[in-house]
Amino acid sequence: MPFSSARTFLLLENTDAANDVWVNLTGGTAAARGPGCIFLPHASATQPSPSRIVFNAGCPTNAITAISITAATSLTVIDNGVA
Repeated sequence: MPFSSARTFLLLENTDAANDVWVNLTGGTAAARGPGCIFLPHASATQPSPSRIVFNAGCPTNAITAISITAATSLTVIDNGVA
């Protein structure tokens, strides 16, 4: 996602059943276990609910990047519709 000074809401949710996701909210490049990255584990039998992060206060306005093991990973991203 690009930088947006108008972003006031952000939801990131890993709904994938097999692949983990790392998200970088600082404007840098996402990397597995990288600096500034937040880990969103996949849903599994032991954790059936998706991993999610919600910002409705103090929302990051930096560019946001994410990475996973495969390109077909299900990551839901919802913001207040500003780019």
